[in-house]
Parts: sequence; structure tokens; C-alpha cells
Amino acid sequence: TRRPYPRARTSSAITSTSATSASAPATAPLPEDLAPEAVRVLEALGDEARDIATLALTTGFAVEVLHGHLLTLELEGIVTRQPGGNFQRLHTLRAS
Repeated sequence: TRRPYPRARTSSAITSTSATSASAPATAPLPEDLAPEAVRVLEALGDEARDIATLALTTGFAVEVLHGHLLTLELEGIVTRQPGGNFQRLHTLRAS
């Protein structure tokens, strides 16, 4: 199926930070069809879990728009929803 985001031109990569993996994190490129807005949400998440209000202030996106980006990132396995409504990246952004 086609993803709702247009292809982003980026050379960023993500590194898994899963707590269940005892080995070195695996490196994988960001999905090529992530919109620049979705990458902006990932950058705003940082390494800590963040609530929707903080993300809205950081990104400048309306909460409704932000929920759409977060849902897509969650379905892609890049973001997870934490207890209390916080969101956290499952990968670390890094330049390739």
C-alpha cells in the first residue's frame, strides 16, 4: 500500500535503541517516503518521551495534525505511545 507521505529527500538514518537488544544497535535508513513534517516530529521527540502539548509547541503543528503524523510513525514502528499519552522514538536519528 502507498504511504500518505510524499518522499522526503534526506540522508538521515535511524539506529535502533531497543532496550531488549543487548547487542550494538542496528542502523537502518529512514523510510524514503517520510514527509519532512514527519522527520520534524521525530527530531522534536528527542531521546525522551514527550507529551502531545510539548510536541505541538516544539513543532508548531496543530494537535490534530500532530496526531496524524504520530499515528503514521507509530504504524511504521518508529514511534511508540507510552502510558500517560506520551510518545517516544524507538530509533535515534543520526546523519549518515
